[in-house]
Amino acid sequence: MAKLIINPQMPSRKEIDLPKADLSIGRDPTNDVVIPDALVSRRHARIVFDGREYLFHDCESSNGSLLNGDRVSERKLTDGDVLWLGASRLLFRAPESQVEGNLAKVIQHPSSQRMKCPACEQPYQAGDVFCRQCGTTIEAQQAVSLCASCNARVVGPARFCNACGDSLAPRAGRSLAYQKRLDRAERADTSAIDGVLPAATAEKRLLAALVDFLATAALFALFSLPPLGIYLNFENGASVAAWLMSLPLLSFPAYFIGFWVARGATPGKELLGLAVVMKDGTRRFGLVPALIRFAGFCLSLATLGLGFMLILVDGDTLHDRFARTRVVERQP
Repeated sequence: MAKLIINPQMPSRKEIDLPKADLSIGRDPTNDVVIPDALVSRRHARIVFDGREYLFHDCESSNGSLLNGDRVSERKLTDGDVLWLGASRLLFRAPESQVEGNLAKVIQHPSSQRMKCPACEQPYQAGDVFCRQCGTTIEAQQAVSLCASCNARVVGPARFCNACGDSLAPRAGRSLAYQKRLDRAERADTSAIDGVLPAATAEKRLLAALVDFLATAALFALFSLPPLGIYLNFENGASVAAWLMSLPLLSFPAYFIGFWVARGATPGKELLGLAVVMKDGTRRFGLVPALIRFAGFCLSLATLGLGFMLILVDGDTLHDRFARTRVVERQP
């Protein structure tokens, strides 16, 4: 007999034998299966037996129904299907049936990896998205590829899509779990998947800025000594001293732009193991991005440090946004 297992992974697990008739599901106590959940409609769905198989019908519920992760209004149920109604999972188990015909038996090679559910350790078949015993999602345990042309899922190692026949692109051929982790890394810039360096923390960047501030202050004082000495010791040295005062003023942009272009980091950042790189990773951090970054740096100073406070939003300052750069941890 077919069964409907409600919340198979929870202590409140409940098994219901499905009759060969209609079965109503909803929040109202008059339903055959009552789910006391505010996200479930009073008359949410029905499971109908048409004489051969069971069909699922959504009764135009407010929040809809999901079958194996897809929103559906009507669908035939097969063994191992998982329904989401509100916050509840309903696992459908079909009755055991005889396989018609004389089909060859598939024998798994002794050296191949056993496909077992990570939760209940029951075996599952290739292509299963959910465990047929407990309803646990097992798709992440398999090598699943996405076709770039038709967006079909291809289970197992493959070079071509079995739906449209197109070649599986390298990026689309990664497993779904891997792709999700990579997407999170690209959004947060905090993971090291595929060589993506982790973003620098705000604390390290603050300490590096303090070191650079002391270094630029020392350079300013050093280059200010010659014009100051000329001004004090020569009666007609005011004009010469005024020209020479450009040296300490130019030391500030020369310090940052020079070290960014030559070393990819200022001494303060190098001391703390940080580096400045381009966000897209396809271009070198050269003179033009360095000039743009310095212009944004000056604008951050002009806004009384407001441009630096943007680091608390997504890890990038105003000058990082201008130059499309990011500060990362150097590889050891």
